[in-house]
Amino acid sequence: MSFFLINDIRLNLPMGWVPFQLLYLGPFSNVRCTLGRNISTPTFAGYTSINTLNITEAVTSLCAGLFRGCTGLTEVTVPGSVTSFGLGAFAGCTGVTDVVFEPGDEPIEMSDVAFADSHLNSLTFSRKLSSTTIPFANRAYLKTLTVGAPVSEI
Repeated sequence: MSFFLINDIRLNLPMGWVPFQLLYLGPFSNVRCTLGRNISTPTFAGYTSINTLNITEAVTSLCAGLFRGCTGLTEVTVPGSVTSFGLGAFAGCTGVTDVVFEPGDEPIEMSDVAFADSHLNSLTFSRKLSSTTIPFANRAYLKTLTVGAPVSEI
């Protein structure tokens, strides 16, 4: 397996190095993505072959629709450095079953439908959530909710 690193975005492509401008992930499978900086456009929307996502501590926000429709993703771990989610950042990621919010100093602000139409089985909060909307629409699949300190109310 080869690694591709452009602007702190690391993709593991089974076919080797690919220039970012020519990046087409459609026929690939088991692509690992490491997000190492904030991105202001939905760069990865619709890439169904991304199945592993690593968000580093350098990331503080996830823009609207950033991973919308990435149906290959199965779990998402949000580091404590992330303090905001854009509208539908993971909407339509039907493969996502587990989401973990790691401890952080600041509450996390989530906009509407951040995980809409995902099939969340397990949700773990270890920090405060600041939201006046419904970030977890279609919660019919949710089986386990784990709440740790400093969460004091839901």
